This record gives sequence, C-alpha cells and structure tokens, in this order.
Amino acid sequence: MALAEQKNRQILDAAIAEFKEKGFAGASMDRISERAQVSKRTVYNHFESKEALFQAINQCLFDKVQAKLQITYNPEASIKEELVRLGWAQSQVLLNPELFGMVRMLLGELLRAPELTANLNRRMDLVRIVARFLEDAVKDGKLSIPNTYVAAEQYLGLVKERAFYPQIFGERVVSETEFAAILEDTVNCFLSCYGTKSAVSA
Repeated sequence: MALAEQKNRQILDAAIAEFKEKGFAGASMDRISERAQVSKRTVYNHFESKEALFQAINQCLFDKVQAKLQITYNPEASIKEELVRLGWAQSQVLLNPELFGMVRMLLGELLRAPELTANLNRRMDLVRIVARFLEDAVKDGKLSIPNTYVAAEQYLGLVKERAFYPQIFGERVVSETEFAAILEDTVNCFLSCYGTKSAVSA
C-alpha cells in the first residue's frame, strides 16, 4: 500500500471512530489527527474540511456495501435458493460489526443534520440493486411482480424489520442461526405473494 493511501486509510478510520463517539457537530479535526497519528496539515491535505471527510466516509460505506451486494441472478438455481442467497448477501452488512457501526453512525447524523447525508440515500440505493435482481427473476419466469422496485422495498423491509432495526435501538446483533430463520420466513412470505406456480412447486 502506498504511503498516501495508508495515510488516507488512517485518517478515515480515525474519523469514523471520532464521529461515532462525538457525532459530526462534536467531532474535532484536531482529535482526528491525533487518533490517526498524523499532523493536522496532513489531514487537511487529504480532506479539505470536516464535511468533505464525512462525505468520504459515506462513499467508503457505499462502496463496501455495494461490493457485498453485487450478486448476479442464477437461472439454473431454484428461485427460493436465489432469494435466500440474496438475503445472505445482505447479512454481510447486517451482521458485520464494522459496517453496522458505520451505518448506525451515519443514521444518527441523518437525524441530527439531514443536509450532511442528503446524497447518501441517492448513492446507497440498495433497493435498486435488489430490484434489478428481481427483474431478472421475472424475465426468467420465476416471479410475477408488477412493480419490482416496490417488491424490492418489501423484501428488504421484511429482513430489516427483524434483523436490522432492533440493533439500531440497542438490541443485540442476531446470530447466523437467527438470521437464517428470519430469511426462511421472509422468502416464504415473498414467494407466497410473487412466486409463479411452476417456480413455487419446483
């Protein structure tokens, strides 16, 4: 790793820790430089302002989440297997302490200062990623969905309601076994609504 890239990573890690602990308003570039063990000038050489640093964290989270959710629909598998696989891709975010910590921090700032995360939802449009997956299943004749965007919201909502939102309010992270049970219920419910007869009986 190049020195500049290493410094950039140190600063981002330090900023994430600082924002988690102090929030955006209470975060200090001085403390971020101390946490990163670099000079304040080095911090500003990489990020011109605290706002730019916060947006860089947004982008970092988006890139990590998007990478974990980039799965391609497989027409050779059963639709239930594919929906379960799609759900486990989500678990790479929901059950990952580092990523969840970043998400929780950003959601907190969204409530306190919505202007800071105004473009976060546009960039991190996970619904569209899932919708494209569902569109391929519809074209394959495995699902019958009049509006894949709405169906994607429903699918994500069924999973997040039990595996994500409780953590936001301080409950423990679900185990893989618990997540598997949540996913089984979600997929069965989803297929009862959108599965074609041939796909469900397969």
